[in-house]
Amino acid sequence: MRQGRFAEYFFNRLAWHLAPTYHIVTPFPLHVDLESASTCNMNCPMCYRDMLPDAGQMDFDLFCRLIDECAASDLYSVRLSWRGETLTHPRITEMIAYAAARIPNVSFLTNAFYLDERICACLVENRVSYVAVSFDGIGQVYETIRAPAKFQESMDRLRMLRRLRQEAGSLLPQIRTCTIWPAVRHDPQAYQRAMGEVADYMVKNPYINFKGAMTLKEGFVCQYPWERIVVGWNGVGQCCTGWNAGDIALGDARAVSIAEMWRSPRQEEVRRMHLQGRRLEIPCCRDCRHGAAGDPDASIEDIVQRRW
Repeated sequence: MRQGRFAEYFFNRLAWHLAPTYHIVTPFPLHVDLESASTCNMNCPMCYRDMLPDAGQMDFDLFCRLIDECAASDLYSVRLSWRGETLTHPRITEMIAYAAARIPNVSFLTNAFYLDERICACLVENRVSYVAVSFDGIGQVYETIRAPAKFQESMDRLRMLRRLRQEAGSLLPQIRTCTIWPAVRHDPQAYQRAMGEVADYMVKNPYINFKGAMTLKEGFVCQYPWERIVVGWNGVGQCCTGWNAGDIALGDARAVSIAEMWRSPRQEEVRRMHLQGRRLEIPCCRDCRHGAAGDPDASIEDIVQRRW
């Protein structure tokens, strides 16, 4: 609601629910993730990024061409991130401005380390819908997980964003903070009090041990093949946000369109296998933690020791 464009938001959310529930393949994906950068300045212990075969940043011309296709198809939402830190891209403010001028709902994930006044002003001026800030715990817990970030410095960056937003008389971007549950479970109210000063919305996610044993949810059918297309920094597209989903790659965006990926035989095959209860025959789906229970009992010490 606070992001504006209520009618567009309502119908997008309606389709977001109906398409995966009733397995409706829409003419174009309901959402597209464009990985501006897979590079990152942090090495968080719960992250899989060190397992990526390579890292890089999306070519600006490719990015613009993909945004143009999305705009021509009246796409409602684009997220400018996936596996890395969005703000490491040297042309990120240009990318934000280009996307926001053409797509109603633009968002991205960030650890906020590189938020400065220039970038914050860009977010406010271009009315970015929201930024989801990875902010695991408070104080020393946060600094243990999110090194080299410092808790008070990160809080100050979010205060600056709120101040610039307020000075502009705007509600955008919405600021969402996200934490893994083990980082706050000892005192969730303390986290809420701290984040209440800087955030509009708080998310507490279960910790996912990407190398541990999985407890699969019975009868799970992934919603992603009916929702989105993800395009990596190198142009390779896939139907989900799985970090290791190279075996279900849908093509190279430098040669094929997002629409072609969405309706490709490989995408249809993935949908069919999920509906037939055969998703575990797909290697990346077999190893995927989406559709598996989290690890609510993990301690911060456990998480640090499980570093990749």
